[in-house]
Amino acid sequence: LAIRHADLVRSLTLASSMSRNNEMSKEVISKWSDTSVPEELAKVVNTHVYSEEFYNTYAETFHAMESSATAEGVKRMHNLTRMIKDFSTYDELDQIKCPVYVFAGSSDNTLGVEASIEIAEKLGCDIKIYDGYSHAVYDEYQGFYDEVFKSKRNNLN
Repeated sequence: LAIRHADLVRSLTLASSMSRNNEMSKEVISKWSDTSVPEELAKVVNTHVYSEEFYNTYAETFHAMESSATAEGVKRMHNLTRMIKDFSTYDELDQIKCPVYVFAGSSDNTLGVEASIEIAEKLGCDIKIYDGYSHAVYDEYQGFYDEVFKSKRNNLN
């Protein structure tokens, strides 16, 4: 939306994002697309997205979610992985005209923190990297949303 309809977007926050695939994302997406058993796929996704510590802390919750995974969910995830395999907006990032805020976890085992750094460098914007946090920094770090909204308020006024 920020690329194709820049006039509609006042600001953009990217958390644990990528503009194109890298070796890590290709490997992770391949694992996801190769897994067809619903419970196994849910666990593979969760263990890539969340840190081991967070996953173990909330193991009972994750197990319940994984146990309720469905064949329809596998189908949706496989459709998503097919679309992600060829995803690239890197060469179009310069069309974004609004302020951009990039946030990432240093221990992102899904895309790698480098994917977010690449976006920030291409756009010439700041990036906040949360040391020791995973791809799901937005779930794991309790102050994440307060910091996102604070950074936007400070720069949009």
